[in-house]
Amino acid sequence: DDYYFNLMEEITLTGYKRHLAVEAAPGPLSRQEEEMKEIKESESRVEISVDTKHNTLSALAFPFKSEALAAVSSYGAGVCDYVQLAIDTATEEVVLATSGACTTDQLAAQVPEESARYHLFRFKHNHQGDYKESDVFIYSMPGYSVPIKERMMYSSCRNAVVDVIEKTLNIPLEKKLEVDNGSELTEEYLQGELHPVVSLNRPKFSKPPGPSRGNKRITKAPA
Repeated sequence: DDYYFNLMEEITLTGYKRHLAVEAAPGPLSRQEEEMKEIKESESRVEISVDTKHNTLSALAFPFKSEALAAVSSYGAGVCDYVQLAIDTATEEVVLATSGACTTDQLAAQVPEESARYHLFRFKHNHQGDYKESDVFIYSMPGYSVPIKERMMYSSCRNAVVDVIEKTLNIPLEKKLEVDNGSELTEEYLQGELHPVVSLNRPKFSKPPGPSRGNKRITKAPA
């Protein structure tokens, strides 16, 4: 390890330890890494309530608009099969984007290409001969074309929105997914996420050969 110094105090053990600490420090983050760091930090301090909003140093609370709550409640009652929720970044509220009937084939077209959204979808399907209806929560985020403020809000509020759906409105979610675009939401993809295939053909490991003892020699018994 080459160690260059300019001051006499840097020759001491303390100075050398300071040098090692500087060398071990992470390098500067890229713009994308800085944004992801901000999103992760804000994710841990965001809360959402049903009908109140407050801002503190440790938490943000976004209320659900009455139309959004009514739509999710209707979904829970079986009135509709699909609800799309958005965040109004100006008013900091969870609002209803759309709701109604939706089949699996129609689901991809519901996902906006330029904006983030939360989706609640009743996936009707057959699995191993049984008919099933699974409640699936989908968080769609198109990518870095979305403004940083919007990305941070949606990422930070995702878990809190799920809590309102599951704990406040008592709708158990069988699966929570995150996608970049609607084209991912195919029948095959949803089936695979809900019912992953478990391989029963485990690879058999052959017993390793023992240590070589050289060539065997054949000896004749004395006559």
